[in-house]
Amino acid sequence: MFCPNLDQVTHVVAQGFDHILRGYFKDRIGQDYVERGDYHVLRAEDSQVINPSELASTVEPGMVIEMSIILRQKFAIGDNEKACPRCRYINSSRKLINGWIEWQVSH
Repeated sequence: MFCPNLDQVTHVVAQGFDHILRGYFKDRIGQDYVERGDYHVLRAEDSQVINPSELASTVEPGMVIEMSIILRQKFAIGDNEKACPRCRYINSSRKLINGWIEWQVSH
């Protein structure tokens, strides 16, 4: 009888969850963050981060979880700082304010 150990199960669950997220975010805003693994899964009730290795033992049916992206400061110099994260359009006329640019997305 095959009985996987807990490490194998948690690894498979973490990989499966990541795979589902990658599929969901394909061609959507946030795809780059998910592909780089720049996200956290959190318990909605207390905002505690659920590590990928703890998904199988922490998440229960009916539990509400949230996802947040991890923004990393870029140290690049030049127009790449002013590129739209969605379409990559470089808007060199916009000014950075505390490292941020206000973007308006038209549909």
